Amino acid sequence: MGAALGWGALAASSLLIGAALGLERSWPDRAIGVVLAVAIICTLATVGGFAVADTASGDLKATIDGFAAGALLVMLIDSMISEAARKGGRIAGLVTVLGFAVAAALSGVA
Repeated sequence: MGAALGWGALAASSLLIGAALGLERSWPDRAIGVVLAVAIICTLATVGGFAVADTASGDLKATIDGFAAGALLVMLIDSMISEAARKGGRIAGLVTVLGFAVAAALSGVA
């Protein structure tokens, strides 16, 4: 639980430092409130996530890891490989995911 609090504090402090640096220019009060709310939610989610992970079964952890891997692939395709998607069309995402699947399969063989 100590590690959860540490990571939560790190996430919250990063958001608060960013908000403090942003105060150099005038920000609406609503934006500052949103940043503080996100910092609090991130801290609570971190603590809750670590608590759930400590009690989760192996199958649940595997499901969570699979979901996280899928989310990472979506982020990679949408934001980092946008040029390939523009030039290659919708098939670029599928081919990239298949490439990752082949790489994962080959790493399991070795």
